[in-house]
Amino acid sequence: MDKKLFEQLTERVAAILPKAESLQKNVREEVKDKIEEQLKKSLSSLNVISKDEFDAQSEALQRAQVRIEDLEKKINRLEIEIEGK
Repeated sequence: MDKKLFEQLTERVAAILPKAESLQKNVREEVKDKIEEQLKKSLSSLNVISKDEFDAQSEALQRAQVRIEDLEKKINRLEIEIEGK
């Protein structure tokens, strides 16, 4: 998935952490890193694909559909030709 999305999700989850002075910056960063790691792990198990992957597969499907239509037309022409002989 998109790194920017992970960063946004991590920031939102980290924002609900206490902002107490006792929670040092390095601890917040460590917790934030763990949250991001867990989000990546959880989302990867969902078999989610990126928009780029989806768009590429969609384009491939469109090309395949055009090719199938062309082949069907060719088969029809050949069948007519064979029947005429």
